[in-house]
Amino acid sequence: MHTYSRLLVPFITSIARECDVRALDAAALRIHQKYTGSSVRPLEGMAEHVAYVACRMPATFAATLQALNHLKQVIPTFAPASVLDIGTGPGTALYSSMLTFPTIGRGLGVERSAEFCALSEQLFASIPSMASSCSVIRGDLERAGNVEGSFDLMTSAYVLGELSEKSQDRWLAFAKERSKVLVLVEPGTPAGWQCLMRCRDILLSQGAAILAPCPHSKPCPFVGTDVWCHEAVRLPRTALHRRLKGGQLGYEDEKLSYLAVTFDPLLPKVVPPCRIVHAPRNRHGHTHLVLCTFRGCLEPTIISRKYKELYRMAREAEWGDSLPEMKENWVIPQQ
Repeated sequence: MHTYSRLLVPFITSIARECDVRALDAAALRIHQKYTGSSVRPLEGMAEHVAYVACRMPATFAATLQALNHLKQVIPTFAPASVLDIGTGPGTALYSSMLTFPTIGRGLGVERSAEFCALSEQLFASIPSMASSCSVIRGDLERAGNVEGSFDLMTSAYVLGELSEKSQDRWLAFAKERSKVLVLVEPGTPAGWQCLMRCRDILLSQGAAILAPCPHSKPCPFVGTDVWCHEAVRLPRTALHRRLKGGQLGYEDEKLSYLAVTFDPLLPKVVPPCRIVHAPRNRHGHTHLVLCTFRGCLEPTIISRKYKELYRMAREAEWGDSLPEMKENWVIPQQ
């Protein structure tokens, strides 16, 4: 069973039962209108916050979990004991972090919404591994204050793009001083990617080392093109999820962009030389890939079945996965 279905559905179902059905349906419609405008507007009232948990939390959870799994592949020995999540909402990224890194014994979220603070506490109470180790403090996200101590891991999921650039800068400076690894996740839209590109430039200027998704620290090869760096994750929909979103399919695909860096020069890491940046196209006897490589460029590539092990890896790989270095005699450059 998908991780989301097994672990989050009981929590989402229980809090949805506490709301009037018609009020929840109306709140879901308002959320859709707020998130499809030119700028995201704040949620209002508990019904809208519960509707967000039912409509959006599954996708943001799946996206954050995917980004963290990519990170874990690059730093397999990383065993964080603590995590700080900025704009924690209902506790989505905290939960994703603890699933990815079971060594975490202390989780702290910062959230500006009183309703989300209450809902996150309900989530923590419903999961034994989080009940005694996670907490949330209410704070102004426009100011990087009200947080004490340092953290092995710091996350921000679907939040940074809603803050002013000045506030983004404050949190990036905070991360440099108070964390070892930073993971940023944003919607896989041009705006989400552009926000991360700005953060990427700042973090590189601060001396951070990129862990994922980039296999290099050179200028992003997507800049100046009509496409952007993102990937997708598929997740199942429950009956409640389908009803609130007015959907018919039993699944949805969430597009995400993310960036993971470290400020610890001693952290053992294995940054892959290539990453797949478009959905692979499998054909009879060969696979078409677009790779972002350690050389700092996009390289359309065809992998032939002649090279059995590499061909098997390419056929099994998904959008966003990493691959070993491509040797010239392994591949046919796509014209």
